[in-house]
Amino acid sequence: MTIPTGVGRGFGGGSRVCWTAAQDARIRELAAQGLTTAEAAAVLGVSKNQIIGRGRRMRPPVQWEHKPFGRPGPRPRRKPGAPPRSRRKKSGNCLPMPEPDPIPEAPPPSLNVVVLDLRKHHCRYPYGERSPYLFCGAEPLKGSSYCAFHRAMTCDPRPRAEPTLPPTIRDA
Repeated sequence: MTIPTGVGRGFGGGSRVCWTAAQDARIRELAAQGLTTAEAAAVLGVSKNQIIGRGRRMRPPVQWEHKPFGRPGPRPRRKPGAPPRSRRKKSGNCLPMPEPDPIPEAPPPSLNVVVLDLRKHHCRYPYGERSPYLFCGAEPLKGSSYCAFHRAMTCDPRPRAEPTLPPTIRDA
């Protein structure tokens, strides 16, 4: 028996099946015959997901036959001496990557801006780990929250030596 759409729990909005003991026995019988969940669903007139859900809730759970999909048999081997196949499609219209901007060697002079004084025109690179939280405050790059030095330090994938940071108020 199927309950009309929209009735019952769940968010799917699909029909809900009231399973009987006879249907449970039929599900076990179909699984024992080696049918897939899709085939069993077609026999019972319900969806594949309803069959899977009911099979998992039954005790003990129903064990379904797993049929392989795709190309049957082993994968064809490459001939010895043949070049390996590339999986990526090569196109001749790739442009070379532009050279990254040079990394400034020295940090800008820190203005030690407190968080409440930060404005749009301040670099937001934080200094310190405890209150008061201070920020660099130098002029940021266009489209970035950081100045050139701190942007290169945080966003540039190139390896670089440990930067020397300017002294903060706490160090004084």
